[in-house]
Amino acid sequence: MKLENALIARLCHDLITPFNAISLGLEAFEYTNDLSLLENVKESSSRANSILKLVRDLCGSDDRDFSVSSLKELLSNFLSASKIQSELVSANPTVQSVAGKIAICHAWIARDSLPRGGIVTQHFSPDKINVVCRGNAVNPPQFDAQQAPTSKNAIVLLMLQKGKISAENSDDQSCSWQTEFTPINR
Repeated sequence: MKLENALIARLCHDLITPFNAISLGLEAFEYTNDLSLLENVKESSSRANSILKLVRDLCGSDDRDFSVSSLKELLSNFLSASKIQSELVSANPTVQSVAGKIAICHAWIARDSLPRGGIVTQHFSPDKINVVCRGNAVNPPQFDAQQAPTSKNAIVLLMLQKGKISAENSDDQSCSWQTEFTPINR
């Protein structure tokens, strides 16, 4: 399977749940007129929207810098449904496109690594991002660029195209890694 196909499969997998919830909620509302069902539809719609926005910024071709505040909002909206808090630490108000796209990959990997919720912190420096995930029952990511692409590892492989893992560590309460990348000289 090519990486592009694996990414599409991953996106479809992640969108099926909120879209099914929207469909079932509207169908149930049609029969019951229970207004509380519309709140579930709204939440599911918001979840699907956050996934689509994340993918748009991850796969978009423009090389614009990300403001740290807009990146934090994007990642927080994506992770909140999984009960994960997102913290971004940067000395600058913006980060380069490559760093922003790596941070998006990190958030997606953190979501998979923290199945019971937790917190992910990303510390930005000019040529690397240090990531720490903390929570209960941490499932550390496998950073193997030689893996065949699948929907489960597609985000890791995409991130490894943009940066290099230079350090990683994990136990049952946390995992951390550092991704080095080449900044764009302007």
